[in-house]
Amino acid sequence: PVSESHKSSFVVSSMKTAKTFKRVASLRPVSGKVFRAFSTSLPDPHKFDVLDGTIDTTTEEYQKNYEIHSQYVDELREKMSSVLTGGGERANAKHIKRNKLFVRDRISKVLDPGSPFLEMSPLAGENLYGDERVPSGGVVTGIGQIHGVQCMI
Repeated sequence: PVSESHKSSFVVSSMKTAKTFKRVASLRPVSGKVFRAFSTSLPDPHKFDVLDGTIDTTTEEYQKNYEIHSQYVDELREKMSSVLTGGGERANAKHIKRNKLFVRDRISKVLDPGSPFLEMSPLAGENLYGDERVPSGGVVTGIGQIHGVQCMI
């Protein structure tokens, strides 16, 4: 563990250089070689500019950015809607025919009633195999509450 005074970003260095550093944060193998990560000091957080939090929504630059980002948001919502439908009509029909619950329905039955579920990678399989759809990369993962305990599912 890194001491409070040495919390920082890590720089990866070879074993030869490792002997010159006193604070070793971690040891991990990388392609057969052993590398060590060392702590370095962070810049003083008081030297950064503070944003005032005001945005002028009447400027041409804001309007242009708003239009562009609105298109991205619409595209993301469309992709998320597609992911939530599952593996397509044929796969959904098989599940229904076999009296199986869909994966998100199974997860909601395990979670505490009314508790949220933070899905970690709904777009993991996006464009993975060209035109073939692989919603969530074929696996649904996330964080939810079960019996009052936050769990990784």
